[in-house]
Amino acid sequence: MAKNNINNKKNYIYSEIEGLDATLKAYKVIKILVNVEAEKYKFEYLLKHGNNIDKQRAETLKKVISHAIEMAEACREIIYEMECGNVLDAIFICRHELYMEQTPLECSMEYIILEEIEEKINQGK
Repeated sequence: MAKNNINNKKNYIYSEIEGLDATLKAYKVIKILVNVEAEKYKFEYLLKHGNNIDKQRAETLKKVISHAIEMAEACREIIYEMECGNVLDAIFICRHELYMEQTPLECSMEYIILEEIEEKINQGK
């Protein structure tokens, strides 16, 4: 069942990036991945450390996390199907954006995620 959800999410992402050039496609997918990973982390933290989270809210948070995990998996599959050089170029653009936002890069969730993607891409070369 989960694999079917991931395929549905992949189809949705492909429809969102249709017609873009290869680097822009990779960029958009990486941005989606970074956002859902950061959200997942935030909601997981809330679930673990949030004071007075009632059962209903906990169930909602679990659903959000589950959706984020599937979305992230769909993005990762698409990224690894893409041309390696375009993905690395897209990571460079994302990094530059983070730098321009003057986020403290060492402790930025987004930066860590970008490094993980780059490392996996480089291992697969």
